Amino acid sequence: KEAGMTQWRWVWAPVALVFGMMSVRLFQHPMEIYGDSAAQYIEHLARLRMLERLDGGLAGGPLNQLVSLDGLYPPGLHLIELVWGSVFGHGVISVVWLGFGWLLLLAWAVGLLGRRLLPGIPMAGQLSCVAVVMVPSFQAVALRSYYDLPMTSLLWMALAVLSGSGRLRGLCSGLLLVVAVLIKWTALPYGLMMVAVWGL
Repeated sequence: KEAGMTQWRWVWAPVALVFGMMSVRLFQHPMEIYGDSAAQYIEHLARLRMLERLDGGLAGGPLNQLVSLDGLYPPGLHLIELVWGSVFGHGVISVVWLGFGWLLLLAWAVGLLGRRLLPGIPMAGQLSCVAVVMVPSFQAVALRSYYDLPMTSLLWMALAVLSGSGRLRGLCSGLLLVVAVLIKWTALPYGLMMVAVWGL
């Protein structure tokens, strides 16, 4: 166990370096301007409107309330961001920091899969984890509040959990898939495809 922990220690150096560069980028240019009509604020506006609806109270049972929060995308991401915001603030920059967590979750999931799929290759899991963090496009989307990275992170973590040996792995994997679907409907066909391929 101690040897395994030692092997994972060196992973934090490149991860910390990348996250440091991302932090500098976030401080220097908090909101990347793209599209027109302040498109970079669309998701943040949807989140704050959801906060207003929640503050105003929702009628009906939990399912009806969830449906009433549904918009162009399912409400999952904004609900998670609102929980985060209740602790760290609902400002734009506060919420964008959550992207670091989504990227770390994706790297962790792929690292677990790398270790389990390639047990004969030394440090396959660690190398897989670092490789994910080093992808520039992942770094870029982590600095923007959007649906794709959280959905992707949860899908891969669902597969990583399914690849484990715990008795509740099926249940936990299914719950992660449900959360991914509640962030973006695209997760449903992607998730079913991933599980089907894993079963082969």
